[in-house]
Amino acid sequence: MKKYIKYLFPVLEASSIPLLFIITILILSGYGILYPSQIKMLTGGLMTGRLAYKIHTDKIIRLSALILLFIHGYAGLLILIEKYVRTRLLKNVLILICTIIMAYFYSLMILLDILR
Repeated sequence: MKKYIKYLFPVLEASSIPLLFIITILILSGYGILYPSQIKMLTGGLMTGRLAYKIHTDKIIRLSALILLFIHGYAGLLILIEKYVRTRLLKNVLILICTIIMAYFYSLMILLDILR
């Protein structure tokens, strides 16, 4: 399993910047919905309440955030398991459990977001 660890760090690094960007946009747009005049002032008039609502409810942005969150979180969990768990059997069991749980919850979130 050590072979795949060299691929996880670039995946983790590559997903971190876009994830940070998308989450920042979602947070700003969420505050733009709650406090439109303050966010409009802070963004120099770029984000109005209407634009904030469109951004915050856009399916592509939300799905992108979920996919990047899954990739980033899964790669991070695999690195942690590889680093701290010593026995091969326990590593394999934990990787299987994390894969099942993350796939279930993220597919549930994606389905709920698509069907909304």
